Amino acid sequence: MRLILFLAIIFFFNPLFAQNESKDKLLGSWKLQSMDAKKLMPGISMSLKVEPETMIISNDFDEINCSWAFSNNGKYIYCSNDKSDEEWLLIELSDTRLIVVDKGKKMEFLRTAAYKKPLQKDIFAEVNKTETVDREKLLLGDWNLVKIDSKDISNAQYSLSFRPKGGIYYNFGGIPTPASWALNEDKKSLTITAYNGLSETWVINSFDKDELKIYVAGKYYFFTRS
Repeated sequence: MRLILFLAIIFFFNPLFAQNESKDKLLGSWKLQSMDAKKLMPGISMSLKVEPETMIISNDFDEINCSWAFSNNGKYIYCSNDKSDEEWLLIELSDTRLIVVDKGKKMEFLRTAAYKKPLQKDIFAEVNKTETVDREKLLLGDWNLVKIDSKDISNAQYSLSFRPKGGIYYNFGGIPTPASWALNEDKKSLTITAYNGLSETWVINSFDKDELKIYVAGKYYFFTRS
């Protein structure tokens, strides 16, 4: 929960994000070279793998996954996961070198690899067929989830409620949770965005006024209108 709240706070208070240039420089892989201007002792190592929203901090004994962001003034790097929140004072950031201070320790990293953007999968190629929905209003209303792939879950009381103006509520386990939705320009898919800003694409496999079948994350979900 702390991770979700951290991402939501950063997104809300920093929508224009003035540190784009620095953010791009930080992306990639880094290896610790010295601490307090002294070479590392044998057996001590530390590396960073930095992606746009996540960072993996690893050494010979452990690996920590966290989210990260710059402070509004660009002077600190915030790192957060379910166990802790950290802030590093940023001393220097170039294409090849990163220097930060963490808990009074000055750490110098050198870049070992540039960031490579992951290849985007063609989600439509994974679906056996698609159908189009001409207008958003055709989806409005309440839909009950009755089957996932071939598994019948009609008694589980999972549902979606598409509302006008991009609002949606999904009810899993009796707890309605708000999000937002939009019919994409291709008319064959939906973008669903959670309250923390994370989103995913739902492909419309088939649709009529009473039944909706979508494909997401390798599974088919069957809904019937309430």
